[in-house]
Amino acid sequence: MAYDIIGYRPLNTFMHRRDPRVKILWFLAFSLPAVAWNDPLWLLGVLGAVLFFNWVAKMPFKGALKILILLTPAMLVILVFNVFFFEQTVTASLPPWKLYYLGYLIPKIGNFGPYGYVSLESLIFASGAMMRFFIITLAGRVLLSTTSPSEIPATLTKLRAPVEMAVAVSVAFGMVPAMIQQVTSIFEAQRSRGWSVSGRNPLKAIRSFVPTVLPIIRRAISRSEFIAAAMASRGYGYNPAGRTSIRELRLNRVDWIMIGLLLAFLIVNQVSAFVLKLGDYRSTALLIRMALGIPT
Repeated sequence: MAYDIIGYRPLNTFMHRRDPRVKILWFLAFSLPAVAWNDPLWLLGVLGAVLFFNWVAKMPFKGALKILILLTPAMLVILVFNVFFFEQTVTASLPPWKLYYLGYLIPKIGNFGPYGYVSLESLIFASGAMMRFFIITLAGRVLLSTTSPSEIPATLTKLRAPVEMAVAVSVAFGMVPAMIQQVTSIFEAQRSRGWSVSGRNPLKAIRSFVPTVLPIIRRAISRSEFIAAAMASRGYGYNPAGRTSIRELRLNRVDWIMIGLLLAFLIVNQVSAFVLKLGDYRSTALLIRMALGIPT
């Protein structure tokens, strides 16, 4: 289950065959537009492209749905924050027309409220912010699922990163899905013994996790000791400058073509966002107002 979400899947797809440096550039080429644009329609196109590469990499879409479910609480926080503080956060890009208010985020209850104006423009802006978060997470999933942990230190070494940093990042990337799988197995084992989280008292709920926390910590320490012993037995730390790699990374013709296309897309995105001022939520807001017959 953990590997369906973020774990590496050893397949032979177009994305798996690409050089890790190309896949890092691919991640940046789709993450930076998600940061630069805030128009939901433009971001929908970026999301469609990321889902297309998700299909090319033969990643199960149920994993994307699991990510969406896991991100639901964070997306709700983003929604509430952007709706509640819309006029304070977008003071430089407020539309020239009067906002079309739909109601309040917190209605009037007795002498309390109302608080948080909800406008059509704030909902459009907040939906773009939520899509931005999902796009970056999904693009990261494609990167992690198609890049082997053994390729990460070689990639960082090619990028002139210190050897210690390359090994640390490689170990971290390898341990995250393994830890998720271990936590899942521990939860399932404890449930088979009658463990459950019940009650509305948050202190009791936290206390009920003690039978699962201790095995998780013990397994994490044990795994760290095994990794340290393996590194020591392989002579880690001896002459790092002269270290060689079994597999040397080389860019082929397809990699160079992808680099050119990704750089061109990245340049077009940045120019359109910061020079031409395109990809702004106000365009979609204007289209929706015109479709609903709301005067501007």
